[in-house]
Amino acid sequence: MTLRQRIGARLRPLAYWRTLSEMRSELSQLQRDVNALHALAPAYLGNPLGPQLGGWSVAPSALVDMLAVVERHLGTARVLEIGGGMSTRALTTIMAAERSPITSITTVEHDPSFVDALAGLGGEVVHRPLGELEPGRVWFQLTADDLPQPPYDCLIIDGPLTSESDRSCAVDVLESAVSEACVVLVDDTHIADHGGMVERLEREWRLERTVVRPTYEVLTR
Repeated sequence: MTLRQRIGARLRPLAYWRTLSEMRSELSQLQRDVNALHALAPAYLGNPLGPQLGGWSVAPSALVDMLAVVERHLGTARVLEIGGGMSTRALTTIMAAERSPITSITTVEHDPSFVDALAGLGGEVVHRPLGELEPGRVWFQLTADDLPQPPYDCLIIDGPLTSESDRSCAVDVLESAVSEACVVLVDDTHIADHGGMVERLEREWRLERTVVRPTYEVLTR
């Protein structure tokens, strides 16, 4: 057996266990999402626009984890969502439910077709195109002064959905738009580091990781 064959034989079991570990993680996340859909079911009965599994949507378990932290730490919250979509539909439905912890929703979106689709859901939509905030950092052409109802108690960072965007710009732009005791949900942490955004939120906003999942994290003070 050649050296290359011996190395390959040793690496194959490692590749198998890595794949098995990833599979277990995905199954665990799927179980959390199914449980979350069950928990959210009363708010969605008869509503076809509730949360969905897979794709680019915020996981239902992320919304449940975030809302649990909001209720535990704040009671109720005004929500600022960076990047709209299925989560906007889910959140506006939850907002309309009895005893909802969400009192208002403002969504920032760059895609005009998304803006039109989200405008009638019950929340406020702020349309801002993308641009370079500084060389190499693409984000919404947005300042805290552009937002209609600050300070916000809960921030969801789930956009923009472009490969060249740097979501960590939210750390630079939005600190003055959130309350002192804010809850922050950072989605898609498994896809890109986005300039070390979670670490920057810990360091610069003095937040702590409250919920850590394979695809998202919830932070608060």
